[in-house]
Amino acid sequence: MNNSVFTKPPTLSSQALFLEQKMTLAKQLHQQGKLEDAQKGYQALLKIQPKNAQALHGLGLIAFVQKKYQEALKYLNQAIQIEQDIHYFNNRGTIYFELKKYPEAQKDYKQALKINADFQDAQFNLANLYSETNRTSEALKIFDEIIQKQANHIEALYNRGNTYKRNKQLKEAIVDYGRVVEIMPGHINAHLNRGNAYLGLEELDFALASYDKALDFHPDFIEALVSRSNANALKKNYDLVIQDCEKIIRLKPDHKESYFVLANALKDKLFFHDAIVWYQKALALDENYYDALVNLANALRRIKYFDEAAVYYSRAVQLQPNSADAYSNLGNVLHDLKRTDLAIDAYFQALQIDPRSQRVHFNLANIFKELNQLEESLEQFDHVLFIEPDNIEAQFAKGMIYLAQGKYKEGFKLYEHRWERESLVTKLRQYPQTLWTGNEPLEGKTLLVYYEQGLGDTIQFSRLIPQLAQQGARVIFEVQKPLIGLMKQIEGVTELIAHKETLPAFDYYCPLLNLPSAIGMDVENIPLAQGYLKPNNEYIHKWQKRLGEKTKPRVGLVCSGNAMHENDQNRSILLFDIVPYLPQEFEYITLQKEMREADRQLIQKYPLFKSYGDELADFDDTAALCELMDIVISVDTSVAHLSGALAKKTFLLIPYCPDWRWMLTRQDSPWYQSMKIYRQEFMNSWQSTFTQLAKDLKKELI
Repeated sequence: MNNSVFTKPPTLSSQALFLEQKMTLAKQLHQQGKLEDAQKGYQALLKIQPKNAQALHGLGLIAFVQKKYQEALKYLNQAIQIEQDIHYFNNRGTIYFELKKYPEAQKDYKQALKINADFQDAQFNLANLYSETNRTSEALKIFDEIIQKQANHIEALYNRGNTYKRNKQLKEAIVDYGRVVEIMPGHINAHLNRGNAYLGLEELDFALASYDKALDFHPDFIEALVSRSNANALKKNYDLVIQDCEKIIRLKPDHKESYFVLANALKDKLFFHDAIVWYQKALALDENYYDALVNLANALRRIKYFDEAAVYYSRAVQLQPNSADAYSNLGNVLHDLKRTDLAIDAYFQALQIDPRSQRVHFNLANIFKELNQLEESLEQFDHVLFIEPDNIEAQFAKGMIYLAQGKYKEGFKLYEHRWERESLVTKLRQYPQTLWTGNEPLEGKTLLVYYEQGLGDTIQFSRLIPQLAQQGARVIFEVQKPLIGLMKQIEGVTELIAHKETLPAFDYYCPLLNLPSAIGMDVENIPLAQGYLKPNNEYIHKWQKRLGEKTKPRVGLVCSGNAMHENDQNRSILLFDIVPYLPQEFEYITLQKEMREADRQLIQKYPLFKSYGDELADFDDTAALCELMDIVISVDTSVAHLSGALAKKTFLLIPYCPDWRWMLTRQDSPWYQSMKIYRQEFMNSWQSTFTQLAKDLKKELI
């Protein structure tokens, strides 16, 4: 409470000259801040005149300044018993206000105003009380009356601004703070609060300008430094955040929030190791600092220190056992650690606290999907969509599950939500022509079909082009450049172009993976499963010569695909892991262009293997090599699709949680008749899979 609420009592006219001089001296000492001397003066007066209300009042004011509120009340009570003075009621009200005894404070302020309705100090204090107790309209009414009488009343303008700000009337608050700083440019709190109001309106540049102004007058104003660092964090000015936080810490080494904000800035700059250090410093100041615990765990998780992250997430749960987020975070890291059962338990704990947490339902759905418990997964995605009907990720995920179940019509319809996902939204092409959805007649029309995802997807879905031609369409097919030679074989393609080449005129366009939905394809009517590609004879002769005379069965081998693929850690394998299972009677040719360094080093040590990755210019080379193999073994990559499309006998290695196109339990594929699927029997374990593959390999080739 501002000290201005304490007003000087009127000079007593009825006291003897000696007492009057003593009182005058005590008041002067009080006004000069010499509280100990003033206190002695008031006490001396009381020894002579025990019922001197002014002396009692003065002692009460001194006790208030010393935060001895009960003692202050005792003196003010005695003074009021002697004299019903408006200043005494006003100042006792202020003591009650500091003690948060708001009804008693209100009673005293109103009593002062009952004696003198124009007593502005009591009006001001009553307005502040109403503001503090969220009686906004009553507070504003009094502030308005004060300001109408005295337009430049700085404290009334400032506190009315605070009232507006507390009531989320930020624009009105900004106007009042602006008037304050016009009258008193150095009012740093008005600059600060105006900045905070601008921050609430997300007008960050104006907020920063206000904080800068406050700091121009007071460079070490910690509150303004804190607010400026928060605004700069929102603007992603992380270096400026760090600069302000470091200054705050120099000024106030125990300001734990600044350690936290500094750490956040480092985390957002992806300096995770440095961020971890500062989170730990914040926790050294307060070991129960929940937000620091969580963000420290988040940073550890980002650098894959999952065990350490789990420790801090567990501590967060202990601190806030009723927090759904705490259990959700713990579930996430347990999932990272492959502690699936414990992760599920943590998620269900979170849902007991907050059954409407769509994020937890979503995470549970993904775990059930990884466990191939698709019905349970669908149930959780349905919960997400009940809470948030427009959740794109849940709709897309449901589509993927339907596809894995072989429900292609339902699945491909939901699969079109992929274009609304953050990862693909920027790749969605916009043409002035009409998007073909299957409802528009194609007879005599030109349709642009363009690739949208990986090389394997283009190979797999190119089989649908002939059906478009059968509807009378002139088909322009845009593909990745490495596939140009191979895709020339696709029947029904009128014009084949590579990505980024100039497009000819067309009437309709359609992304390649929209075709299944547009033509109404189902799992029972997938066309050309018997094969639809053939290798180029020139390339076959080239590679026959390059491989040399065949002395034993040849097996093509692909252990890994694109390392940037979102599921690469599950679908790719290390050559080192499969080598012990491979029969020695065969020659192994690696068919992948890009190879992991560990695999490359292993191949150099084993004459059993040959690699020609550096010589594979395009997929015509790869197709010829596949054709020259007796069997192709591949993980889920574009080569697997190529081998299947060539009708080459293909052994496909699939992780426990497969991509949708390989479904769940089938050993064959509806997409490729020549393909046999080898699935992980247990999550993260290939042992039994490799063992069976080796047996079948011998059976086929020996």
